[in-house]
Amino acid sequence: MPTIRHFACAQHLETGSVLQHKKLLFAQSQFAQPMIVRVVHGRKTLRYAGGELVAAAGQWLLIAGGQSFDVLNEPDAAQGYCSQWLMLGDDWVAQFFAQHPTRETVDWAQVVRPDAAWNEAFSRVVQGLQTRLPETVLAARTMELLAWLAQAGAVFNPHSAQRLSKQIHQLVARDTATNWQIADVAQRLGMSEATLRRRLAHEGTSFRKLLNSVKMMRALTLLQTSPLGVAQVAYAVGYESPARFAARFRAHFGCTPSDLRKAA
Repeated sequence: MPTIRHFACAQHLETGSVLQHKKLLFAQSQFAQPMIVRVVHGRKTLRYAGGELVAAAGQWLLIAGGQSFDVLNEPDAAQGYCSQWLMLGDDWVAQFFAQHPTRETVDWAQVVRPDAAWNEAFSRVVQGLQTRLPETVLAARTMELLAWLAQAGAVFNPHSAQRLSKQIHQLVARDTATNWQIADVAQRLGMSEATLRRRLAHEGTSFRKLLNSVKMMRALTLLQTSPLGVAQVAYAVGYESPARFAARFRAHFGCTPSDLRKAA
């Protein structure tokens, strides 16, 4: 069973580690917020309709918020697959962008090869989350990391993601165990159900599809980074039946929760 490797703060800043010893493909993986993935061993591939993007050991993947990919994690022969990810807080990304506007933005995804200074800045943010430093300190460390990325022309664009989908994602992600209904979400966002449905359709999604994606991504994170059993993860994302949860997980990602745990 893996040890706990997930840390978060109130500003939607989260980090975690993924360890695998078997190759696994996760279909329909949704990245709601900007994310940096540091590949330590093995390689990570993002597949999309037009091709794929591959990050090998020692490289970073920069993923803009609001993106969806099929994700393949491949272990190497000696040390397996290991990566560390950092999901960035929207407020801090927007603040940095406002202070350093540029046309060279990360609006989708790209691979970069960091130097020692970048890796140290990344580690300082992770260490700050793990030791629960004050948010003002975490903000300063995050700004330093974003500044290093900006030196290479890699600035996250806070306006690239679809805003309504992102708002709903963040709302549901705060409590995935709740039986969210579209009426509840519409009321929270100050709009009618019809308006919410229409705006989501304009963004190419639906409330039910978005709700399922949020719950499945949270389940994936818990399975990869916590010691919770499959039944406990099912309850944490709002499923009373572990069997039904496992079936929905497999339908979404293409592998079962047990497959994932065995790979780790």
